[in-house]
Amino acid sequence: MKNVFRVLSMLLMAMTLSFSAVSCSDDDDEDEPAPAQTQQEGQGGITASNIIGTWSYDGGTYTFNADGSYVDRYTDKGDTDYYYGSWSLSGTTLILIDSDGYQEAFQVSISGNQMTLTGGYGSFVLTRVG
Repeated sequence: MKNVFRVLSMLLMAMTLSFSAVSCSDDDDEDEPAPAQTQQEGQGGITASNIIGTWSYDGGTYTFNADGSYVDRYTDKGDTDYYYGSWSLSGTTLILIDSDGYQEAFQVSISGNQMTLTGGYGSFVLTRVG
């Protein structure tokens, strides 16, 4: 019985050591620039600087910041809710990741002061307000 406990404890220790030595990636993210700042001009002349700013839609606004963050302010029946996340641009694809980690991709086109986003829920038009 004593040998069984010794073998089990040695197995447990070996498993613990093997898990502690494994790492998925480097945690030094300090040198990485924000996603929106790293984007190059994509098809159709869409760049991160075209996206940065405040855009209105029926009931709310999206504010896309230069640091790659966004704020979605939505008002319904006098109640205002705020949703936060990050954004990036890859060619003509705008990728939004909310604070819960949910990711959604939209095809983006800009004409004048209007930005059209087309994704899984259809298309909607935003108007630049700032």
